Amino acid sequence: MPASISHSLLSPPKKAVVFSLEDVLIPGPNDGTVDAKQVQSLLISHQSYAKKNKLLVFVISGYTRLVCDEKLGEFGLRSFFAPENVYAVDREYLDKMAEVDRSLYDAKCQDNRFCKDEYFRQVKLLELMEKYRLAPEHVLLVGHDYWFDGFYTRRFSKVDVVFISSALSSRGKKPEEHLSGLWYAPRKWAPIKKII
Repeated sequence: MPASISHSLLSPPKKAVVFSLEDVLIPGPNDGTVDAKQVQSLLISHQSYAKKNKLLVFVISGYTRLVCDEKLGEFGLRSFFAPENVYAVDREYLDKMAEVDRSLYDAKCQDNRFCKDEYFRQVKLLELMEKYRLAPEHVLLVGHDYWFDGFYTRRFSKVDVVFISSALSSRGKKPEEHLSGLWYAPRKWAPIKKII
């Protein structure tokens, strides 16, 4: 569905918005041209709206906590998210991994400090919904990947997703087709606000 349709026709108003970090707020492999001023404008407008409407705001990253914190600082985004509302791969998450999953993760990240765990978002979405007693229909994930943000989210956390049009991917690669029936938005406040 186009982002221009009002949320009242589609789902209840949101109580929390979760921004993916990579390719949404900062450059990533699918959108290396993220405009920092555009992101800051989006977040300034969103921050003002969130304060007035008591909307919870989070950022979630598949990077390690150390890399996530570095990226938030590098792109001037720290002030938009309370430290407790920043979720990134941490020791607690890694310690809960099944042995085979942990071995695969360690092997993938051995020589690449920028490796990501895509499933991490779903684990943290479920945790934050439990912590803040939020039903899935009251949470919006701002993402970009049909598989990692779309399919995983429908299967596990079941929250609504809006895809950033310029960063679209499917399993980390440019998609072969533009799927219909989903919410898409440019990296601007007005279209995202209509979904909230």
